[in-house]
Amino acid sequence: MATWKITDSMIDAISSSKLTGALPALNASNLTNLTAGNLSGTLPAISGASLTAIPAGNLTGTVADARISTLTASKLSGALPAISASNLTGLSAYTKSANDPVITTNPSGGVGTMWVNQSSGEVYICTDATSNENVWTNIGGGSGDVKLQWYGGRGVGMGGTTNTSYNGHTDNMSYVAISTLGNAVDFGNMTNSRLGGIGTASNNTRLVMAGGSNNYPTSLNTMDYITVASTGNATDYGDLTTACRYKGGVSNGTRGVYAGGYEAGSDPGAVASIDYRDVASTGNCSDFGDLSAAGQAGQHWSNGTRAIIASVGGNTNVIEYITVASTGNSTDFGDMTESSYADMVGGSETRACGATGNNNNTIYYVTMASTGNAQDFGDMTAARGVGGSCSDASRMLMWPGRASNTTIDYITVSTTGNAIDFGDLNYVSEQMGAGSGA
Repeated sequence: MATWKITDSMIDAISSSKLTGALPALNASNLTNLTAGNLSGTLPAISGASLTAIPAGNLTGTVADARISTLTASKLSGALPAISASNLTGLSAYTKSANDPVITTNPSGGVGTMWVNQSSGEVYICTDATSNENVWTNIGGGSGDVKLQWYGGRGVGMGGTTNTSYNGHTDNMSYVAISTLGNAVDFGNMTNSRLGGIGTASNNTRLVMAGGSNNYPTSLNTMDYITVASTGNATDYGDLTTACRYKGGVSNGTRGVYAGGYEAGSDPGAVASIDYRDVASTGNCSDFGDLSAAGQAGQHWSNGTRAIIASVGGNTNVIEYITVASTGNSTDFGDMTESSYADMVGGSETRACGATGNNNNTIYYVTMASTGNAQDFGDMTAARGVGGSCSDASRMLMWPGRASNTTIDYITVSTTGNAIDFGDLNYVSEQMGAGSGA
């Protein structure tokens, strides 16, 4: 029988119409020099189990996304080849550090950036990337978000007079840990002695002290500041727009606002002006707007957006509010449970509590987000005149308001009830100020 040798040119001329049935098994080593140009149409479905021992060098080109989506870990072994980072898209930034993020971290990845504290195991996501006002939400097993704060765990009381004739001015500053009962200890000294309901504003790190009097009934435009976490003497900050005493203070964590008070004497020197300046930036204040009435205002409290101002006009039951981040005149909020002046005010991010001055012992509260009249909270351990107040957003302290009383009271803001003895101030004082920070 004659045999024929099939040449390549003969194979080139074979078309699918001339082939029927199944091809015999072929040794893959005999399939050489195949190129994409010699193949057309669609290959039949081939079981992946039958494709074995194919070296990576024989695979070129791209694989369709649909093919990749069906890959499972059991079908992959060995090391993946090097992958260019430029091909990895849609991944959020991820930072590991021994410390927590801070409000000035300003992540380049913006909102959605993840941060892991390798020391504590805390995990945070940036939920607001506003420059220098970042909010980092704790999503791990711990608690506590990183955000702007206008309060902190250390309370500081300052100034006042050591007698009822207003000639015993002091420059003392003392502090306590708000979460722990106990007596106050020395912090340092202000730049000068003063009394007169010193207004304060905090950004958690820095506490600013505004106004007062060191020669009653004249007033000062002096503003000092301290770094709350470290003891020491105060430093000059700048000036109020007008020399003033009995001027309350408040902050939203960025901006400090100071309202009302007396320039000199009593009512003839009453002012309705509201001043402001960013807490982190030293310098003189600017005009914010006006209260509805001039006179001695109580301390203020903020929920980070809105600030309430108690006893507006002096010895009244009027509560007004402002939006701290904007400027403009104050607006009516509601009424206190009774008329008073120089109220001590603190609270949480949802509730503000006020303790009446003017030799009263009444404590009241309001809900910050909704306007309306105050409700009864309880009573202080004793009546006070002009005292300072501060809060860590859980507990509020009321510092002495009479030279005959060194007792510091406290309440738990989220509940109602009478105040409890916290400890004692380490010097005799009334007409002092107070604030809090880290």
